[in-house]
Amino acid sequence: MWSELPIDLARDGGARAGAWQESLAVAAREFLSRGWPVIPLFGKVPAIPSWREFQSRLPTTSEVESWFCEGKQSPSGIGIVTGKLAGLVVVDCDSMDDAAFWQEHFPSSPLVVATGGGGVHFYYAMPEGEEVRNRAGVLGRKIDVRGEGGYATAPPSLHPSGKLYAWQAYNASTTLPTIDAAWLVDKSKPARLPLNEQTGKVRNAVAYIRRIRATAGEGGHNATFRAACKLRDAGISEGEALAVLSDWNETNASPCWSAADLVHKIRSAFDSLTR
Repeated sequence: MWSELPIDLARDGGARAGAWQESLAVAAREFLSRGWPVIPLFGKVPAIPSWREFQSRLPTTSEVESWFCEGKQSPSGIGIVTGKLAGLVVVDCDSMDDAAFWQEHFPSSPLVVATGGGGVHFYYAMPEGEEVRNRAGVLGRKIDVRGEGGYATAPPSLHPSGKLYAWQAYNASTTLPTIDAAWLVDKSKPARLPLNEQTGKVRNAVAYIRRIRATAGEGGHNATFRAACKLRDAGISEGEALAVLSDWNETNASPCWSAADLVHKIRSAFDSLTR
């Protein structure tokens, strides 16, 4: 683990690393006190296989203490399980350019995170009586949404770059603005073909990939590539395949792939046919 730590954390014989580990525990307790389900992460992947149960219940104090305080796992980060239980939706902008676009067009948030990888997270409230699920590549940009079925990496987690996630804004006393699902619709795109206008081959491919689950650490890469290949074999374009795979990603991938990951999978699937 020490080789993964930023240089300033690894100094002083590990004293700074110990202080950082303690700050993870403090943050986890703070988030739990706000009613947000928290989970330990290794990198960006859940450190516990049962993390999905915290979509419907809060972890107990003893569970949080065992993850972050007892030294059994030494996680590198905290995940906040987004969705209806937490009442949270997190907009994940991959770059400062995407973040600037988001801020220009939509209400800002009192909770804003710099990811450590050059991206920005904006926190919003889940709409009452609605369900905003995970989405990738919304508005034709590298902007992903973490909602029902997902989680967001929170400060002071360690990013793979070696930098820490950090709050740019943390006004805990301010009510979060509610996200509007209409914000996430790219009105410049043509409407997708209704299912009854698609060919039988396409419908069969869509039905087939609905049975494929992609879970990190359990063959998720291969499962996603298999889904991409199935769509390719249905005879549709790369763009159409990406649109279908994006829908599949919201419900069948754990955690959801980023927009860039999905584009890579589709391109790899189509390229493999021409090699």
